[in-house]
Amino acid sequence: LAGLFTPVPTTSATDGEDAWRLLGPFDGDVRCLAVSPTQPDVVYGGRFRQVMRSSDSGTTWDWSEDGLRDPRQSPTIESLWVDSERPTVLYAGTNRGVFRSEDAGIHWRLVHPGYKRFLVRLRIRGAARFYAIRGDSYELVESRDGCRTWSAVRTFPDYCCLMVDDESANLYVSTQGALHLSRDGGGTWEQIDP
Repeated sequence: LAGLFTPVPTTSATDGEDAWRLLGPFDGDVRCLAVSPTQPDVVYGGRFRQVMRSSDSGTTWDWSEDGLRDPRQSPTIESLWVDSERPTVLYAGTNRGVFRSEDAGIHWRLVHPGYKRFLVRLRIRGAARFYAIRGDSYELVESRDGCRTWSAVRTFPDYCCLMVDDESANLYVSTQGALHLSRDGGGTWEQIDP
């Protein structure tokens, strides 16, 4: 994303043209977004070595770099996840590992090295599991201890993207030309034809 946009009601737009307004940032790109599950006006954005936070639905933004500016790390934030039970706890999947914040994104610390993209969490039979796609391969990995250790679930044939359905606890992985579904946390898979 080049920036954050919001839809704007307009009577002059034709087929959606001019129906969006740029919210920022105006000096870089935004790689991912996350919204607080308990405060919908609180929005987080990830970019190179920074996490942005807005408490007014994107009208104004603060920036956090504490723990992300280490020149040995220089992470690009590729995914963000906000804990629904403790909304001040955030996880960031980056090209340098998984980072954790316990103060709503102000300070960050590395909890596990290694390229993790599309970081998501599911509750399966009451237990929390994190899933991610390793950025240096097409491998789906899983953590059951708060991102401290990871184990392989399955390797996919090509570039893939990861999504979850919190209500059904379904896990989805899209690849080029196929959508894969697991209903049991990655134990078994089925391919969904278009």
